[in-house]
Amino acid sequence: DLLQSQGELDRAIVSYQKAIALQPESFEALTSLGMAFYRKGYLQESQRTYEHALAIDPFSTAALSNIAATFYEQGRMDMATACYREVLNIQPQSPDAHINLGFLIGQQGQYKEAAAHYQQALQLEPHSNRAMMGLAELLAAQEQWQEVIPLCEQILQANAELPNRQIELQEARTHLGIALRAVGDLP
Repeated sequence: DLLQSQGELDRAIVSYQKAIALQPESFEALTSLGMAFYRKGYLQESQRTYEHALAIDPFSTAALSNIAATFYEQGRMDMATACYREVLNIQPQSPDAHINLGFLIGQQGQYKEAAAHYQQALQLEPHSNRAMMGLAELLAAQEQWQEVIPLCEQILQANAELPNRQIELQEARTHLGIALRAVGDLP
């Protein structure tokens, strides 16, 4: 993983392939290779590698989530959605899986179910910026401004002092401004 973190993906891929040649059932080497392929944009290779890892550990929610990401990047929303549903079958208390599934099905226009997944994520992790922002974006897409306002205010309040949250803060400010204009509280 050191080579990957240093941006030397080609060398990392060769190293992982050598490790797998020596230990074909090495889950760690397979998932690391899958990530290196993903970062290089080799999505089908990444998917196949993660599927091999999943054959070794069929209950790996990390491998399933990574397969979902490769499907998403390939525009295969149905397969990505199926993977996240399987993650939730294995680990129903995963806030990340609820957030990711909410995002995917929200993009497919299934707003009610998407909102339920964001809300479930917030029950599991009440201060999740990703869940609050995802729900705010989903509600904004439906022009449910009265519900967007408190979510954005909560995001702003929770992250006001954190310098590494500037992107989330800007997104929350933007949504809040649009929502306030829509309900007539801002000119």
